[in-house]
Amino acid sequence: MNREQALAIVHEFVKNDNLVKHMLSVEAAMAFYAEKYGEDPEKWRITGLLHDFDWEIHPTLEEHPLAGEPILRERGVPEDVIRAVMSHADHTGVPRQSRMEKALYACDEVTGLVTAVALVRPSRSLLDLEASSVKKKWKDKAFAAGANRGEIEKAAAEFGIERMDPARGALRQGVIFDLEERLDALTLRSHGDLRNGTVAELQRRFGIDAAHAARVRGVALTLFEQVCREADVSIRAELGWACDLHEIGMMVSHHDHHRHSAYLTAHADAAGFSQSQQRRIGELVLGQRGGLRKIEAALAREEFAWQLLCLRLAVIKCHARGEVETDALSLRARGSQAVLEFGADWADAHPRTHFLLQEEADTWKRGGPLQLTLRRHRSPA
Repeated sequence: MNREQALAIVHEFVKNDNLVKHMLSVEAAMAFYAEKYGEDPEKWRITGLLHDFDWEIHPTLEEHPLAGEPILRERGVPEDVIRAVMSHADHTGVPRQSRMEKALYACDEVTGLVTAVALVRPSRSLLDLEASSVKKKWKDKAFAAGANRGEIEKAAAEFGIERMDPARGALRQGVIFDLEERLDALTLRSHGDLRNGTVAELQRRFGIDAAHAARVRGVALTLFEQVCREADVSIRAELGWACDLHEIGMMVSHHDHHRHSAYLTAHADAAGFSQSQQRRIGELVLGQRGGLRKIEAALAREEFAWQLLCLRLAVIKCHARGEVETDALSLRARGSQAVLEFGADWADAHPRTHFLLQEEADTWKRGGPLQLTLRRHRSPA
C-alpha cells in the first residue's frame, strides 16, 4: 500500500476537515521520526494517516479503532500498520512493541497541543513556534485541557523522548497551515450585528465546517422555539452562536473536542461579545456531549437547561453530517418534562440516531434538571 491509497481511505471515511488535518499532522510527525531513526517513511506516513480513519463512523471508545480493523484488512493495509493503529488506543489492550507503534502513540496527542499553542500566538502560525512556547502552555492545565498531559508524558517515556525541541521538518506539512489575517472589525459592521461577523470570522479562521454548523443551528433553534417561545432574543442568539462554534476545537483535536471548543469560545478575541456572554456560550459548547455534571452549576438556570437540551439533540440529529429534515423532531415542554416526538418510520430509517436519542434520555434521567421522554408516533396512512 502507498500513501495515495491510504489517503483515499481517509477521504472515503472522513468528511471533517479538521480531523483530516489532525491525521495529516500525525503523518507529518511520523515521517519526521522515520527519517530520524532510519525507518521506512512511507510506511510510517501511512500509519499516521490511517490511525483515526474510522473515528466518524465509530465515534466511541467501544468501537474506535477496533471496529475499523476489519475495514483496514479488507483494503489491504499491512498487518504491522493495522497493529500500530490498534495499539495507539490503550483500551484495545494491544501492547506497543515496535518503534513505529510507540512513535504513533507519542505523535497523536501532542500534535493537538502544539496546534493549540500556535493558534493563540499573535502570528497564529506553526512556522515561528518555539518549543519554549509549548512548554509554557504545558504548565497551564486549563489550556487545551483535552490534551492529556499524562498520556503525552507516558508516550514520550515509551518512545525515549528526553526533551522537547522544535522539529522544522514536521512543521511544514499536514497541520502546518497558516491562518489568514482577521478581517478588520469595521468592515464586519456592514453585515449587521458585529457579533455575527465575528462568529463567521472565527469559523473561517479555525476551519469550522460551516455547512454542518448551520444544520445544527437550524435544528436547535427550531426545537428551542417550540419550548421557549417567550425567550429573549439574546437567549436565542447565544444558542445560535453556540451551534456555529460548537466544533471550533476540532482544529486542536477531535478527541474531547468539546473541551477545546469551550476553552476557545470562552477565551477567543471576539469583537462585540462581552466576557460574560462568551462564558455562557462556552458553557453551552462544553455541555454539547458527554455527562452533565461538568456544567451542573449552569444547569440551575432554566433557560440554559433548555438551550443545552436543544443543542445536544441537534448535535445528535446531525451526527451523520449530511442533509437533515429540520422538522423530523418535535419538542414539547410540560414543566420540567421534555417530550421529544418523531415518526416511527423516521426512527426505523435512522436506527443509530434513535439509539443515540435513547442514550440522551438516559443521560438526563441520571442527573439533569429536565427529564426527556421519547415518543414515537405512527405516520398517517
